[in-house]
This record gives sequence, C-alpha cells and structure tokens, in this order.
Amino acid sequence: MTYPQDAITIQNIINGAASSTEVISITPSTILGINISQENLASNTDVECNGENILTNFAKTTEFILLNKICNTPVIIKKTGNDKAQIIITYVPYNITLSTSTAAKIYNGFTGGEIVISLLLFWIFSFLIFNFIVEKFIGFFNKRK
Repeated sequence: MTYPQDAITIQNIINGAASSTEVISITPSTILGINISQENLASNTDVECNGENILTNFAKTTEFILLNKICNTPVIIKKTGNDKAQIIITYVPYNITLSTSTAAKIYNGFTGGEIVISLLLFWIFSFLIFNFIVEKFIGFFNKRK
C-alpha cells in the first residue's frame, strides 16, 4: 500500500482522566488509517468525525486499520478512564475523492517492474529446484549401478 506523497501522520498521547481532544482541525480531510494503543485496560478511546464514531478502542490495542474516511468536521478523540492512550492517524488535508492530482491516489498493487522481477525470480528458483531434484535422482540412480 502506498500513500499519497502529501500524507501526514500525527501522533497524540492522552494522559489521565477522561478527555476530549481535537486532533485534526483541517476540513475537509481524508483519514487513511488509525492506530490506537492503550497502557492498561481501564480506558476506552473513540475517534469521531462528521458527528459519528469511526473507530472505538475498548480497553485494548487496536492495530493499524486502513480507512478512507472523508471528514467534513474536525476529528475529535474522546477518552474515558485514567489510562494513557496513544493515537496515530495518517491523513491528507483534503477530500481525496475530489482530487484530480495523481499524487493523491492510493496505489494498492504491483507496478510493472515488480511483476517482471517477481516473474524472473520465480523462473530462476523453479530452475534451481528442478535442477536440484534431477541431480539427486540421477546421483541416486548412478550409485545403484
């Protein structure tokens, strides 16, 4: 997965009692991915935009989740409990669906060069494995004579 060249990754650590923090004030913005880590099990963390909850972390660590969520309102993190929470958000400061720039596109796949290299490596390893097997059988049959 390749992000756009202008993708921004922010990290926010929230300590102590329940709180609400605005982390992205630029609107519109497109959230590409979120990771939430919590210190212990006594807290819940919510990420909200457009007045709806887009990710909830219930007293555990949520691995990095790929999203493509367009937010027309500021992104807010709400945390309950006394644990420390670390939130990592990757976003672009615009609506990615309306962008005409090729830098704003998310590429998920292989390039032509990667396909050619993979094909060449496949043929090389196939030849080596086949050659190894043939030599073992020929050597086995030559020893029996």
